[in-house]
Amino acid sequence: MPLYPSRWMAASLYLKNGFIMKSLNTLVILTSVISTS
Repeated sequence: MPLYPSRWMAASLYLKNGFIMKSLNTLVILTSVISTS
């Protein structure tokens, strides 16, 4: 029983980190495009 919540927490943290990294990458790409144009 205590294994399921920890697994769910790890999955949610992984998804959250992936979303943050994706948004950071898009921000960097946007800033680079704006600065070059």
